[in-house]
Formats: sequence, C-alpha cells, structure tokens
Amino acid sequence: MTGPYSQGGFPEDQGPVYGAPNPYGYQQPLPAQSMYGFGDPYAPYGRHPVTGEPYSDKSKATAGLLQILLGFFGICGVGRLYIGSVGIGLCQLLGMFFALFMSAFLIGIPFAIGIWIWAFVDGIVILSGNARDGVRRPLRG
Repeated sequence: MTGPYSQGGFPEDQGPVYGAPNPYGYQQPLPAQSMYGFGDPYAPYGRHPVTGEPYSDKSKATAGLLQILLGFFGICGVGRLYIGSVGIGLCQLLGMFFALFMSAFLIGIPFAIGIWIWAFVDGIVILSGNARDGVRRPLRG
C-alpha cells in the first residue's frame, strides 16, 4: 500500500481535518456544547455583539431590582454585592446602617436619605446602563 495514508494517520503536510476519514474508524469530536447549545465554552451566556466580550453569569434585572427594592427597607447595596462590586456595595450597606443608627440622634437622617438616593439611582443605572460585574464582564440582559 502506497500513498500519504500508507503509514496510518494523516499526511505530514496536511494535519488532521474535521470530518476527514480517519484510519482508526472514529470521527473528530464535535465542538463543545454550552448550556444554550453549541457555542463558545468560554462564553456560556453568549458574547457582546459589538465588543465580543463574554457576558457575565449575573443578570442586569436581578441586580437592579435588588438595588432598588431592598433600598425601600433600608438595606442598600445588595445589588452591588450580587454583581461582585464589593467596595461600593459595602460602602452603601454600612453607610446606611451607620446613618440609621445615627438617626436616633437626628444627625443621620440626611445621610440616610442621601445614601438611599445614591442606591436608588445606582439601581436605575444598573438596569439601563452598561454595568459590569466584579471581573469587568458586561451583565447579561
């Protein structure tokens, strides 16, 4: 038997080709399958259509609603903690607790209102803007 396949395997100059006949009787493996079908295993939630960055596993709607709705109960910053922005989340959360503690002396009421407005506007920005998670990936819709 002569030719490029005489020694078994692929010709040295061509290399393995997907779908090419294989002397061992099996085909090349298919691409990796993500949770949304065949796609990029490094971006299971898809990629941003313009920049090509992989989307985060965190949801924009969940983060924004946590930020806005829990603020009505005096618990600000939970949406930021959810997406991994720990610095801003802890600043809002601990600032609100300190302001509520100081409101017993009537000093903390303006601070509590200010932090609540900050968290509320931050929730709207998360819902409508280009917010990113803790590792700088864009949040998915």
